[in-house]
Order: sequence, then C-alpha cells, then structure tokens
Amino acid sequence: MRAQSGRRCVRAPGHRRSAQARGRAWYPKTDRSRYAQYLDLRKADVANLVVQLSAGYRVSGKTVDLSGAPVADAQACYSPTQTDIDWTCVRTDADGKYGAVVAGGDYLIFFVPPGGSRLITRWWRFGADELTGDVLRVRQDLEGIDVTFPAGNLIVGKVLSANGRPVEHALVCIDTKFPTGRICRPTNKQGDYQIAIRRGSFLIQFIGSAGDGVVNGWYGGGSNPSSAREIFVGGDLKLDASLRSGRLLWGSVHDADGLPVQGTYVNAYDLSGNFVAGGSARMSGDYGIMLPPGRYRVQAYPPMGTSYIATYAGGADGRIIEIKDKDRDAVADFVLDRAPVPAGN
Repeated sequence: MRAQSGRRCVRAPGHRRSAQARGRAWYPKTDRSRYAQYLDLRKADVANLVVQLSAGYRVSGKTVDLSGAPVADAQACYSPTQTDIDWTCVRTDADGKYGAVVAGGDYLIFFVPPGGSRLITRWWRFGADELTGDVLRVRQDLEGIDVTFPAGNLIVGKVLSANGRPVEHALVCIDTKFPTGRICRPTNKQGDYQIAIRRGSFLIQFIGSAGDGVVNGWYGGGSNPSSAREIFVGGDLKLDASLRSGRLLWGSVHDADGLPVQGTYVNAYDLSGNFVAGGSARMSGDYGIMLPPGRYRVQAYPPMGTSYIATYAGGADGRIIEIKDKDRDAVADFVLDRAPVPAGN
C-alpha cells in the first residue's frame, strides 16, 4: 500500500479516446500472469479459446535533458497506485517520444534514462522519489506527460568473484533503505558498472547470474540487507565489490496436478533461521539460487492471492540441504498443496 497523503491528483490535457487502444491481458481474463490459467496440452489439444481485450487509453509524452535535447531509449513505466499489477514500461524513440496504452485508473510514472550518462531517474512530474511523485489520473487519452532528466552523481566500480575474476552481466542495484525507486545497471565484460544517482543515502545490491558461480550480496553486508552499509552520495564515488563463490540450488515448484506455480518465492535459511538467499519461480515453475557452502533449510512461499500452502523442502520442518565446495549443484523440488476448504462452504 502506498501512502497517498500530500499528493496532488493531476489531469493532463488530452483528446478523445481512441477506439484502437487495447490493454494487455492474460488468458482467460486477468491482468497478472500468476493468476492466468495454464493450458494443459499433455494429453489433448485445446481449441476454441476466446480472449477479450479491454479497451485502454493512450498516454504519450517526451523525455528531454536540461538543455532540451531529446533523450532516446529512456523508459516510461506506469504503476497503478491501488493494485500490484505488473508495471507497463515503454521506451522512447530517437526523438525522445513514447506512447503507452493503460487501463483507466490512477498511476505513478517512473522515468528511467538510458545507462552510460549522468542523467538520473525522475517520477512524474518533478518527483525525485516515489513519495514526491504526482499521481496521474487516466480517464481519457492524454498527451504531454513529459519529463526533464537532470544530471546527478556517478557511482562507478568493478564487480569481481572471490578469485578476482570479473563478473559480467551482474546487476548493480541501488535504492534508499525504504524503497523509493530501485535502479539496476549491468556490468560489462571487465566487471565494470556505472550508475547515475541523486544526492542522498542508499543501499547497493550486487546480483550475479546463475552461471557466474557467485552469491548475491549487499555492499558491506553479505546476503542480508539489514546488515548492509548505507552509502551517502554527495559526489562521484568509486565502489568495488567482491562476491563470494557459491553453488546453484535449483528445482521446480508445481501443484498436485503437476502444473507450475509461477511467482512462488523460494528462500534458503541457515540452521539458525537466518535468511541467506532467495529467488522466484518463473512461468515454467523453475527457480535457481546461488548459495555459499553451508547447511540450509529451504522453504517455498506461494504467491499472494492463491490458496497454496507454504512448505519446506522435505516437508515438516524441512530436510537439511548441504552445499559443498566440491558439489556442482543441489536440487530441491516442491509440490504445493492447497489449503482445505472449511466445512460448510
């Protein structure tokens, strides 16, 4: 739930609704993929599917820098204020222009400049963070939902593995302690990264890909964000990171009928109950998380809004899964049961 106090509701100038504007939908009729119906094609064909797309509204604008020059390849991301529907993001063209189609409702808009510059993110209209952004009421087609990107400070550095090898394609993510707009930038082949950010205090997380053999970590705090070191940014900074070596724990999450349960979050805890790492199941139900050598219990948490029950790998209080240096990887699969329906319902 987002706090709405102190925000103004603004109606931007618009024009008549376009009959061609259509929103996105998942079969049979939902705006979230985790609530969509799986089509079971293991035993028979499925035919006569009927999909109805609801009408939406076109919202358009332009992104520029402080000199008025257009900013190409920026992103305009629309987030409904009252639901947890997935963000709708579109990119700007060479002239800095974009167009999005969204359902009627109230939105926060997060503008993200392309990487490789000093330009920093902005919330519509002039918000430096989510709490100071204006709410846009979409009840008709709207034009002129523009933003000007200011320049900020640069954080640069290198991400290395424990043996000094550059970590390519890692994500370096920065946000305030209480999230107000997370930004992630990738590392290159040399492990170098660059993030432009406003003045303030931030936490930084380093997320490696499964093939890198490194464990995700926070700057100054290992795997746990509560112990991460808060960084004050008042000018350009250089921050390097060395990530621990790890092994892949992977598996799948399905229900009793063998269908994947997308959005399930799988967490690994040490034997003292401390969170170490976690990852979510994809549409296929598969997940993968990197863990340092040690002994763990692993629990699957089903997505909110479903009737599935959280469970440990191995049932009951969970079997102990040991990750060793010499191991290639480990496997933990889950079959989620549904909560029983109360008698009389």
